[in-house]
Amino acid sequence: GMSITIYKILNKNNNIRTFLKLIIFASIFSFITIFIWNIAPFKVLEFTVGQKYFAYKNAISIIMFIPGLGFIASMGNAFLKFNNFFKPIYFSNIIISLFLSGYIIFNQENYDINNIALVILTAVIINLGILASFTCRKLILNLNNQN
Repeated sequence: GMSITIYKILNKNNNIRTFLKLIIFASIFSFITIFIWNIAPFKVLEFTVGQKYFAYKNAISIIMFIPGLGFIASMGNAFLKFNNFFKPIYFSNIIISLFLSGYIIFNQENYDINNIALVILTAVIINLGILASFTCRKLILNLNNQN
């Protein structure tokens, strides 16, 4: 959903500054969330999902990085869609699917919640890396074409 919203914003404003402001906003929001989590993780758990999840604090600490990174990746995804550059999106989706499928196939009887959280975080980081590299290339090309 975020990539559709960003795509609409880019369509409306059609400038790179809007895109960069959104990335800065997403980064600040992510850092604030992670900062709050690091200050009082048990209070966050108590007020959100309850005390019964205290045992999963380590896994949740890993998962806390996913929304911010995913949001930034979705902005790169929207930027690439806006510029009719779909190959990196397809490539990223295929790589992530193979990565997660491979983990499921090779670890069928050995599921540890912390390992699953790390695998998901790794998948999000790979996705972000692929999309960020192609987004930066396209962004530089767009900036060069504007000058």
